[in-house]
Amino acid sequence: MHIPYLEHDGKKHWGIDTSDIDDLSRRGIDGSTVSALEADHCLAELRIERDRRMGAQDWRYQRYARELRLGVEPTESIETIDTLMQALANITETYHSLDDVVWPE
Repeated sequence: MHIPYLEHDGKKHWGIDTSDIDDLSRRGIDGSTVSALEADHCLAELRIERDRRMGAQDWRYQRYARELRLGVEPTESIETIDTLMQALANITETYHSLDDVVWPE
């Protein structure tokens, strides 16, 4: 049996498909290990999506810096941008799965 994994930050995060649970039990892998594998996989998926969303917000920093260079009043405050980015960075402190996450906007 091959257990799939996600790579994130140079680390492999193991995950399992629910159809593999019985197979793991038959192989003598206890339920707590299976649960830990599932939790690690869910958290890795969440981090990957969080990182994607953070990268998608970089344009806000670029716009802010450009507006300052041009002497134009910034469209939004740096505090607003930083607050959003910090909320995204902290998302794994509150949520542990893509199934229940509420993304900040």
